[in-house]
Amino acid sequence: MSDYDNTVSELTEKLTGLGGIVTQVTDDPTLVKPSPGKASIWIEPPDFTWEGWHPYPPEITIKLMVTAGTPTTQQKAIPLIMQVLELMHQENLPLRSATASGFNLADAGTLAAYEVTLNAI
Repeated sequence: MSDYDNTVSELTEKLTGLGGIVTQVTDDPTLVKPSPGKASIWIEPPDFTWEGWHPYPPEITIKLMVTAGTPTTQQKAIPLIMQVLELMHQENLPLRSATASGFNLADAGTLAAYEVTLNAI
């Protein structure tokens, strides 16, 4: 398993069921299907930074897309996402930043979302 695969496994385990709100954590954006009153998290492909040459490993930066609600329940989605962000902070995840975004749900509309950047793991 690669470092990225290990990180995805650890994050999936830590985030799934978080606060009874996060019902889904996936690294496949086509599988994101948040339910009303619940949140989903997409683990985006990593960013790599090389500080040197071999044998120095790259620094891996992970971004998470936290989405909530359905296209028809977006007014309630932002407070739910804020709650998930607070729960992630309480779980001591290495949070760096969270930026308001949107998530295109396979032609069903754009969901409210926040893109969360983690500090290097």
